[in-house]
Amino acid sequence: MIITPMYTYHMAVSSKQAHPFPHTTITNTANHYPQATIFRFVNLVASPFIALIYYVIARWIHCLKKRTEYPGRTHIWLSWLGQFSIFGIMAAIGTIDTAGYGKLHIYGAIFYFLTELTVVVVYTDTLRKIYNWDSSAVSRRTIIIKSLIAFYLMAVFIYTITGAIL
Repeated sequence: MIITPMYTYHMAVSSKQAHPFPHTTITNTANHYPQATIFRFVNLVASPFIALIYYVIARWIHCLKKRTEYPGRTHIWLSWLGQFSIFGIMAAIGTIDTAGYGKLHIYGAIFYFLTELTVVVVYTDTLRKIYNWDSSAVSRRTIIIKSLIAFYLMAVFIYTITGAIL
């Protein structure tokens, strides 16, 4: 699911169905065949797995907190918010249309992306704090990989905002 927006962007721009950055959005790159089919199929199928991933990561962080006796907060409630945000992305994906986007699409996408960005950044920060508390709990490589994913999501967010403004 993380790679799908980049792939559909490449398909849309290389076939001249969408303008290059910053004059397009993720949604614009998923309006035309075949990238529209790929985008919808991958993202709708991946949605339940994302909900499961939110749950598993929250449980893992909770277990790390117990094992390391980390005194800080782990923000487990973000798992439930993340799982609920799946409805937003499903609504946004289901309402992609070349004729235009309704409010359900816009609000669903914004809710999902802001929630996903928040969950990833907060959980990455929490893991970094647990690592600083007890470096045997998580490998340094894990922290680096999760930080790169957080930066990637921030770049997608900035790209989307830039495309909407310009």
